[in-house]
Amino acid sequence: RPEADINLWWRRTEERVEFGIAWDNSIAQGWVGFGPSSGAAMKGADEWILRQVEGTWIVEDRHSREFRQPTMDRMQDVRLDEFSVVGGGSINRAIVSRNFKTCDSEDTEINPDLPLQLIVAFGRTQEFTYHGPTNRGNQEISFFVAPLPLITASPSHTIIEFLMPDGGEVPPQDTTYFCHSVSFPSDLPRQAIQMEPILDNPLVHHMLVYICLAPLGIQGPSKCPDDRFLFCPSAFTAWARGVGSTTLPENLGISVGPGTRLYGLLEIHYDNPRLLSGITSGNVGFKVTLTEERRDIDLGAVAVSAYLAPDTFYVPPGEEQYLLQSECPSSCTQQHI
Repeated sequence: RPEADINLWWRRTEERVEFGIAWDNSIAQGWVGFGPSSGAAMKGADEWILRQVEGTWIVEDRHSREFRQPTMDRMQDVRLDEFSVVGGGSINRAIVSRNFKTCDSEDTEINPDLPLQLIVAFGRTQEFTYHGPTNRGNQEISFFVAPLPLITASPSHTIIEFLMPDGGEVPPQDTTYFCHSVSFPSDLPRQAIQMEPILDNPLVHHMLVYICLAPLGIQGPSKCPDDRFLFCPSAFTAWARGVGSTTLPENLGISVGPGTRLYGLLEIHYDNPRLLSGITSGNVGFKVTLTEERRDIDLGAVAVSAYLAPDTFYVPPGEEQYLLQSECPSSCTQQHI
């Protein structure tokens, strides 16, 4: 992570990859660049440079074969799809995309089946010059399998939204968890077949909806209770950076409604390492598609874990490898599996 906090997320289709990038413009005041590198370094890397030219944000497709300023590609294969300023004007946000294969000898081929090393750097001005020894970083990422296409709405579908109310400010601290109670329609049994993230906040790191045994009555944005897993023991859906929508195969559904799952808890993790202030919790959460037409297979989730008492999980100093073992006894699995 470079000196200025830079957040990156991504998604893929069969032929193309889309990267989203957001950064604190009070520190990274000039250009920002990132791109794939075979050696997690500038040498042998593609660099996609975001900067302002005459007041307009553009992306430049560049490459470097040595440790020197990247050269502009003859073919510009990277596209700037979106640019916006959010978070009360303190966060720049851009979305760029490129084909996995470009047939361009100056580009690094991106193999969606292998991990990808990304480098990132930023400048203090819009002039594209050396970033300095600290304004840089690198990260390895992996691509998920391309999701199924979104479902076309039909008369048998019901659309519901689980949203965190935009009623509070995300504290200027590194990590914050907010919770909010939600519920499914109770008039008819249905199955959930698609979950889409609704994102209107640059600080969201991941989101979950848990299934609860009873309504908890938590009006968000509120601090998540420490004992929430005792009352909400299983997950309904989840989202994290780099993941898109979840569309279930045509023979799968998650039963909700009377006699099955009625109550839930929306949990959102906000990641704020720059300790920014003035950013509200935002209308973030999930759009869920339900169907009355029952599918053949009812999908569920089970979480297996071991309870660790305080101060019992630690890695001794100096150990090159440390193994912690636990069991889930048959007396437990017989009740749920």
